[in-house]
Amino acid sequence: MSQHNPTTSPRHKSEEEVFLLSLPLHKYSPILQFSICTVGVVVFYLVYAYLQELVFTYEGFHYGFFLTFFQFCGYATLAGIHRVMRGETKRQGSVKAYVILSFVMIAGMGLANQALVYVNYPTQVLFKNCKLLSLMLVGLLYRKRYGLMECISAVLLISGLVALSWANMKTSLKFNPLGTFLLVGALLADGVSGNVQENLLQGVQVPVLETIFYPYLFGAVNLLLVCLFTGQLLPLPEYLFHNPQVFWIMVIFSVFGYVGVQCFLILMKLFGAVTAIIIGCWRKVMTLLLSFLLFPKPFTTMHFVSIVLVFTGVSIDVWQKNMKKRKKKAKDEEHIV
Repeated sequence: MSQHNPTTSPRHKSEEEVFLLSLPLHKYSPILQFSICTVGVVVFYLVYAYLQELVFTYEGFHYGFFLTFFQFCGYATLAGIHRVMRGETKRQGSVKAYVILSFVMIAGMGLANQALVYVNYPTQVLFKNCKLLSLMLVGLLYRKRYGLMECISAVLLISGLVALSWANMKTSLKFNPLGTFLLVGALLADGVSGNVQENLLQGVQVPVLETIFYPYLFGAVNLLLVCLFTGQLLPLPEYLFHNPQVFWIMVIFSVFGYVGVQCFLILMKLFGAVTAIIIGCWRKVMTLLLSFLLFPKPFTTMHFVSIVLVFTGVSIDVWQKNMKKRKKKAKDEEHIV
């Protein structure tokens, strides 16, 4: 029996139409599909990351929740326009699922953006890359058991975050315990998001544009209230009047983020979550390198150790998930035979 390479075996049915913006990916070969999506994830998210760090270098910009609100509005608007152009008018997923997802996405992205007021960008990237920890914590509430490799991965991730926090405090980098608290909240929200998506949307074949449009639309409405409650909305007009470049940075940031999200979701749809996560991990490594190169900051041995620990932990997690997937596939094929 011949084995198929993940980069040559898309998961979708051959007759299913898949578009990246207006690019008909379903008409291309699997290798070309994989290459386009991978380059898109890396390039668009690198620019997105650069702009995200850049906007917080402007004096007086501490509007993390408003940035998230602006981002949600941008994603929903672009996805809505794109859906109209594609003729997608009917909703396939449930409103309940999208509302729940919007709330956890607000917490995940909003807290992470607001944390950048208190911590530097590499710290945010490493914390957000430790999604396994939040998934395990949420899973424990459901009395889920974890294997040895998952526990080893968790220990490495925790060790890496502790080493990173210690290194930041020793080098007097932009660091505030409140930022760490916000990132832990964002991490837990990401864990809930992953479980909600698995429990509510598993097996529901919805178009990529729909999975972007509805959660971000509902989230934008709720974020408007968050911005009013936190006092981040009313001072913005005056701030943007004196700093008009910040507005354009946020616009470009949202556009590049939207295309990056599309590339990532299509990559996941066609080639599976494991492949998408691997590409995402390598993109984050490049994001960290770009951050230290373009925004000079102290880089010590402990910073290097923390990065190695975190990405080793993530790599082990991805590897063991891939092994489970292969074993399940082999078992299913045995039953078919």
